[in-house]
Amino acid sequence: EIARMEVEAKEFLETPQPGLIPQPLRAGRTEGHVSFASPWASEWLLKHDLILEVVANYMKNNLAAGRTQDEQQWGLVQWLTSGASLDWFESTEWGPKPGQL
Repeated sequence: EIARMEVEAKEFLETPQPGLIPQPLRAGRTEGHVSFASPWASEWLLKHDLILEVVANYMKNNLAAGRTQDEQQWGLVQWLTSGASLDWFESTEWGPKPGQL
């Protein structure tokens, strides 16, 4: 079933979706969105401990929000050298920044 999900996700992510804007990330990657339909909306997947942990940590990370690649890289360096605490992402300095991504 996982292999089938990977194929479906790849096809979905490669097709522009109305109302969803892919977000550019570092290293030539793009943040995409899978459809909220089976199997992606399955309770066993949405409530899986690993999925919940990743989502919770990701929601705290606004490092890319409105920052250039250089600003993002410098922020990562500062986070790592400060001890890599997740609380660091909650500071107002590293919250969302106005401007284009």
